[in-house]
Amino acid sequence: MKRNFISVKEFLESKFPSLEGKITGGHDSPPPLIELCSKTLTGLQLLTMGFVMFGDGLWTNVFQFRQVPSWYSSLKKYGFQLSLAIFFLIPQMLNSYVVTGAFEILVDGDIVFSKLQQGRLPNAMDVMTAFENLGLTPINEKNVE
Repeated sequence: MKRNFISVKEFLESKFPSLEGKITGGHDSPPPLIELCSKTLTGLQLLTMGFVMFGDGLWTNVFQFRQVPSWYSSLKKYGFQLSLAIFFLIPQMLNSYVVTGAFEILVDGDIVFSKLQQGRLPNAMDVMTAFENLGLTPINEKNVE
């Protein structure tokens, strides 16, 4: 995605020299709840790997339990399905909330083009027209030598 931004930035700076060095971009942060869930999932994945590697000994040796909890024994029966959910299904669901597909061009905080609103990425003419509507004049390549 960074590559797309860089190519659009270079295109704009070549057409509108007054924009050189003024174009910035980045990713939107995910919602705080999704970020928290993502970090919690990472901890859950590490804990799961610990149980896979050390088994019942993790309860008795590390957590100082006298015996393995009964619910853990039930979970072990469905170890494959649980691992599938923890390492593949849940991360995929969280990722769908993190990746919005947003691609927006803003000038002074005003949206010039939005992929979310238009339903597509901008082409060169969309970008040129948007900046011309803001009063910027592009370089005419025929006159530049």
